[in-house]
Parts: sequence; structure tokens; C-alpha cells
Amino acid sequence: RQAVTLTLGPELESAISRKAAEQGQDADSYLPRLIWDALSRPAPTIIRSTLTSEERRELRLESIARAVARDMSASNSDFRREDIYDDEEGR
Repeated sequence: RQAVTLTLGPELESAISRKAAEQGQDADSYLPRLIWDALSRPAPTIIRSTLTSEERRELRLESIARAVARDMSASNSDFRREDIYDDEEGR
């Protein structure tokens, strides 16, 4: 077993000690469990859009209209990210 040394700032050390005490543990026992718990959780999903479902629907309809105007297929398999932006936006 290899030892790892962590240098914690006083605020973080205090917060860990406080959380450990709430669990009835000392920081030396609590910290490894905290790390294992963090490592076993799936990575958070980043939500990049704040559009409502109605706004997404409108963008899709506009995109389909542009695709039809360009005589392009509007099927899901041919739907590209670039199709939801106006050409003037440079995306």
C-alpha cells in the first residue's frame, strides 16, 4: 500500500473534519471513503442548452425548412448540428 500525502488548505481541512465528525469518524477514516465515493459516481452530465422544448422544436422546424429550401434530406440520419444555425452565424 502506497501512502499519499495531500496538502489541504485550512478551510478544506476544517470542512472535512466537520463532515467526518457528523459521520462519527475522524478525518483519517472519513477521507478515503469520501474519495472512493467520488470515484465510483458517474461523471456529471453537462447540460449545454437552456432552451425550452418549444424553442428546440422551433429551431428544428426552422432547420427542416432551410434543408427543404436547399433541397436537402430532412431525415434524422441526415440532420447535422450545423443545420440548426443560420449560415450568417458562421457556425
